[in-house]
Amino acid sequence: MAVRDFRGVQNGFIKYVFLAVSLNPTVSCVSQRKILLIGTHHTTPKDRLIEIMPIASALEDFRPEIFCVEYPIPTDTASVKYKGGEDIFQRKEAMQKEWKIPRGDMNKNIESLQQYSHLNSDIQKQMELQQLYFLSSDVCNADYQGYLIMTQTERSTQNADWIRKNSPGFRVMKEIYEAKRHRNDEYYSLVFPLAIKLNIQHIYPIDDLSTWKDYEKYYDKLQVLDTANEDKIKFHKHAEYFYKKLKSLPKDSNQWIFSNSPQTIQDLLYVEGYKIDDDISNNDIKMLQYYWVSRNRIIAQHIADVARNHPRTRLVVFFGASHVGPVLEELKKLNNDYQVLTLLDIMKN
Repeated sequence: MAVRDFRGVQNGFIKYVFLAVSLNPTVSCVSQRKILLIGTHHTTPKDRLIEIMPIASALEDFRPEIFCVEYPIPTDTASVKYKGGEDIFQRKEAMQKEWKIPRGDMNKNIESLQQYSHLNSDIQKQMELQQLYFLSSDVCNADYQGYLIMTQTERSTQNADWIRKNSPGFRVMKEIYEAKRHRNDEYYSLVFPLAIKLNIQHIYPIDDLSTWKDYEKYYDKLQVLDTANEDKIKFHKHAEYFYKKLKSLPKDSNQWIFSNSPQTIQDLLYVEGYKIDDDISNNDIKMLQYYWVSRNRIIAQHIADVARNHPRTRLVVFFGASHVGPVLEELKKLNNDYQVLTLLDIMKN
């Protein structure tokens, strides 16, 4: 499970990290493709939203051309069902009938709308595209289009009135938008606003949830500390050490910078179970590790596939902070022609 409650980082620690990064020769090497991994907080308290500003500024300077995000791939049936429920496809089909959207090749219709030159200024076409993304289970791009549409309606009562009267899917889109905005979802606080600034038209989902139920089963079992089992005690010590460090950080520190620091990336490899101590033999811990490694390996492969299809580009990946270390490790194993970076590689001192 991704760690979600980070408290910040000391100013001295930031300076130390920046110095370490500046002395790292791998940061300055030139590669055709660059993959930047950003660890996010799935929600950010309102009083800490200001901490996102330096992250957004650094990303804007980096100028990524491709965004990858922790959303299921539409063609990954197992992941889509996990996220939306076993009856997700039946419910989407019922919505399509209710909204009177004609049957046909949805992918061709999506492609046609994507290529429409006036899409950004035509809210009717934007709404058509949003509904097609939603019905085809491309939740990522449905949410992005929903964000674009809702921000436009908030600026224009005329657009808002038209879309309420003429778009049967508006209510569903609005409910999703308001729920995510209310909890300061990382996409609405960082990813989507930045995508608009950088003129990103399409976002690439790269998540895998096909075995997530199996992972959760072992994760839940290991939340109860078994003081009679040395392996479980040892496993829990990594998490205890990590959370003690979090609690000791000052209140005015930046939790986003802390969660993307080299030491935190390494600590989280053990907290989530990507790495375990060599002498551990407990089956529950080994199975937790198996499923966490498997998920991150597939995510890394999806990222590599996107990078391969877009040579000579800068690509940024947004996912929970606990994925940064594992995916970094897995991308190195794939040994492709790209340079993998983390946040502090691109932040200015």
